[in-house]
Order: sequence, then structure tokens, then C-alpha cells
Amino acid sequence: MIPSTPGVTPLRQRMLDDMRMRKLEPKTQAGYLRAVRRLAVFLKASPDIATVEDLRRFQLHLVDRGTSPITLNATITGLKFFFDVTLGRIEQATASQFRSRSCCVLTGLLNEAWLSEPARGEQAEVPQTSHS
Repeated sequence: MIPSTPGVTPLRQRMLDDMRMRKLEPKTQAGYLRAVRRLAVFLKASPDIATVEDLRRFQLHLVDRGTSPITLNATITGLKFFFDVTLGRIEQATASQFRSRSCCVLTGLLNEAWLSEPARGEQAEVPQTSHS
């Protein structure tokens, strides 16, 4: 562990260490830290005290401000990392109220496409028609 930087809170240092252990890229780390900082500013309090309802209100706040779907997804991903990995509060990270609709739609479309494709080397199944 790198000695903590003066002026960095223990919570931020822990998150930095968690991201370093997972070898996240510097831009990813910056994005995750920005997401947590935005939540803290919204709450006017430490982000580790946020409830599921706080997260829901924060997401609605971002949407109401016109935050793009890409930025919204990046923010949610950073907060999921914070709550799941840094705090070990999986219930906050996976709360159904704190999901991005576009992310869920994209995941559904990818799963549907993957399930409908034949496996490598297999022929696609052609529906049989019955002749009387």
C-alpha cells in the first residue's frame, strides 16, 4: 500500500487502493471518484451514509439536469464500485431503484442477440414447415 496522501480522507484512500488493486485505468479511476464526489455534493454529506432512496433521488436529479445516458451510466458504474467494493454494501450497489434503463435495455439486447446466434461451427436451425 502506498502511504496515504496528506489531505485525503481514509474513505477516499480506501477507494483509491481498491481501484489500484484491480488495476483500473487512470481515466476510469478519475470517473469513479468524480461520481462519488458528485453524490457527496448532492447529499451535502459523506457519500457512505447514502441510502437507497438517496441514490434514487440522485439519479432523478441527474436525469432532471439533462445528464446524457453515457454520463449517467458512467456515474452509476462508479457508485456501484464504491458501494459494492469499497463499502461492501452490495444492497446499495444493486438496488433495483438505482439502475440505468439504457444500460438494462442494452444488456437485454446483447443477451437476445447472443442467444439467437448459432454457436460457432453450428448451422442455424431452420424452422420445419409441415406439409399435409
